[in-house]
Amino acid sequence: MSKCPLDGWTDRNGKYDILWRMDYNTSMKSTTLTLLATLFLGVAMVQSEPKKDTKAPPMSEEKSVLEQGNTPGSETNKKGTGKPEVEAKSPSVSGVKIEKPIVLKLGIESGKQDDHGRDSRIFTVPVSVGDASTNFTWGCGGQTIISAWFAKTARIEIRPNEELNSFVDGDGKRLFVGDSSVEIKIGNTSHSVVAWIMRDGQFNKNVPGIIGYQVARQFQWEIDPRVPQITLRN
Repeated sequence: MSKCPLDGWTDRNGKYDILWRMDYNTSMKSTTLTLLATLFLGVAMVQSEPKKDTKAPPMSEEKSVLEQGNTPGSETNKKGTGKPEVEAKSPSVSGVKIEKPIVLKLGIESGKQDDHGRDSRIFTVPVSVGDASTNFTWGCGGQTIISAWFAKTARIEIRPNEELNSFVDGDGKRLFVGDSSVEIKIGNTSHSVVAWIMRDGQFNKNVPGIIGYQVARQFQWEIDPRVPQITLRN
């Protein structure tokens, strides 16, 4: 007697071996039938499920009208896209439109270029204030300042401001006599600003005014010192 490696014992004539093969073949057939039955059942279940409506839900009347560009109070735009056009507005500063960059020639308050490449020039920009036109120093930082002698020339009303009394020179004298609400025009734009009025002295003898941060911040600007000129963009 010898042992079959897969199923039971067999004799020399192979009696049990034959039985094992018959059982094996029967088991394979049963397994095949089981798989076919499972597959058939799965197909039947899929076919029995109700079909889902894949059509998109009808658009609401409001959405349909919007896509056609016929919303109440609007018309289809000229490009035919069905979307109402938005009117492009030109940028403005203080209510004045800027159609293109402003390019202005600069003056020189003081300083010069030397042979060593050093440039100590302080530039001025043309402005109009009150009843007069002049050049203000392009300071860009701090407060906008107007000299008292120019304020009189431009007929600017000076108001007392006690808060400015704390600003004094080396001798303890007040630097400012008050302030004034003015319109400063640069190029084709006007800017409302409260300027400090500086008393006359040696330090501002030839300086009618200084453009401060309140005005300079209205622009993107660049200076070309070769010309010299300044380009102002909104």
